Amino acid sequence: MGYETTLVVVNKTEHAGYCDYFASFDLCKIGSMNNDIFAEKLDGFFFFPGNGNKKIEMDEYGDELCCASLADVVAELERLCKEQEYYLRRLAPPLAYLKEIQKHSAPLNLVVVHYGH
Repeated sequence: MGYETTLVVVNKTEHAGYCDYFASFDLCKIGSMNNDIFAEKLDGFFFFPGNGNKKIEMDEYGDELCCASLADVVAELERLCKEQEYYLRRLAPPLAYLKEIQKHSAPLNLVVVHYGH
């Protein structure tokens, strides 16, 4: 059994703890990812996933939700693709999406949440 990772893009709003859900990418088991980039805790923040039925305040293992900036996650995914071509097929779609929204996210407070399951 391994630790599976989903990257969830959210907008940290000014409303008490609520994050707008934008997108998620299931990366499966990606052991080579540097999880240290997800250092900021989402203390008191929560989000509802795509179906909107379940309030998410921690991951499936009971760990606190932590996030990283779009720039840090883009840099990490690019590093993984350069180091191991194997990851390119799995990381190309989320990498392209994150790069594109990074260009247009100025008024928003978008962050990427590491969600373990």
